[in-house]
Formats: sequence, structure tokens, C-alpha cells
Amino acid sequence: RVVSVDIADDWGRLVLGGAAFRAVAYVGQASFGSFDLFDVFAVREDGAGVAVLYGYCRHGQLLYMYSEGFVGSRRIPLQYEKMTGLCDLGKEDTWVHATFPPLAALPAYWPTGVIAHSAELSLGSDSGWAFTPDPFAGESRAKQQLLPFSKVDCSKCPGGPWYEVHCILSLPGASACFGILYFWPGKSDVRLAYTLCVPSLRSVDRGFKDVDWSLGGVILPAAETIRQLEGWSVAPEGWPSPHPPPAP
Repeated sequence: RVVSVDIADDWGRLVLGGAAFRAVAYVGQASFGSFDLFDVFAVREDGAGVAVLYGYCRHGQLLYMYSEGFVGSRRIPLQYEKMTGLCDLGKEDTWVHATFPPLAALPAYWPTGVIAHSAELSLGSDSGWAFTPDPFAGESRAKQQLLPFSKVDCSKCPGGPWYEVHCILSLPGASACFGILYFWPGKSDVRLAYTLCVPSLRSVDRGFKDVDWSLGGVILPAAETIRQLEGWSVAPEGWPSPHPPPAP
């Protein structure tokens, strides 16, 4: 599915499913287990969709990639595949000039089976929203539409268990942000992480407290071993997730 990835100094292009995307590498994590990890956010050249890729490198070789996203209202399910190529993660943050086409589409709301409610986060069977830092002005807050399009079962991942809901947060007509919601069984803290917004290129990462949540209608105790639920992407045996949770 991933035809090519050509990124230098954190900026470049990729081809996914026959379509060209402009792409920025915006997260890097060296020495995660035996891998170096990087995340790529990409917008299709015609503005009709978004792709997010997660690359796994070892000794300068690109070995595997996860990819996901949406085109129009249709989601691109999470998938991993073997890759052949080179990669070199820098050791310091860098500035990059990124120019994306205007995003002309948002994914349809995809029910994940996670139901979550708090004063600042709501995720239901057919709609959701979240209060986040304002994508344009970090000192203020914004209530954003929440549109899930992917989910990951990390009940058996190293360092788990946890569950991920990958989503777009949107101020319709103004901004769209990619982000990952992390849920831990038996805990009421939820984390929104690895966010990137267009057109501002800001992050709206934050934590949520006192969240009542359930998975498939079942509230999960911390020590329970959860069976794999239908429709959940599962990391290959012994692998980390597409992206592990950030440090608390």
C-alpha cells in the first residue's frame, strides 16, 4: 500500500495507494526497544484526505511501516507492511517549512465501541467532542468535533495494556488536527497525544481527568486480560503499537 516515502530534513512526499501526499515527519523516538520510531503526517495533493505513517528503523534501515488515514469520508484502515529503505533520525528538534494544500474533506464518524464521558471529553456511538488548546492560539481553549477513524488493541503490547482511538479533531471550515486518545483499563485518566493541526501546525496535546469510559459496553478492571475484540487492529506479537503512549 505504501508505494514510496521520500523525506529529507523532516519534509517531503509519499505515495500511498497510488495517490501523492505532501508529508512532514513530526515525531521521532530513538531507542524504543530495538527500534527507532518516527511519525509522518501527510495531506493528499488534492486536499481530499490525510495519511499518517509510523516508521520502524533499526541500524539505519527502514524495516516496517504502519499506515492509516482517510480519503473523502472513507477511512483507510490501519495496516502494517515490510519496507526496504534507509532512515536516519536526528538527535535534536529542527525547524521545517511545511506547506500543505487546504484540507477539503473530513472522515465520517466511525464508532469504535469506546464510550467516554467527562466534563471536557465526549465519545459516543455516533458523535464526539473534546475541549483542547485552541489550534490557533495556545492560551485559549476550543471545543472541537471529534471524528474517530481507527482504533488499536494494545492489551498485549509491551508495557500494556492500553487502547488507542485515532481521530481527527475539527473546527469545521477552520482547522483539523490528528491525534491519538489513549485509554488504560481501570484508570480514569485519558491522554490525547501526538497531535498535529493544519493549517497552524500546532499541537493540542492534553490530558483528561475523571473520564468514565467503557469498551464494548464493559467497564474494564485494571488486572483483566481483555480478549481481542472484532474490528480492533492488533499489533503483531511482541511488537509495540503503531505509537506507544507518551511518558506520563
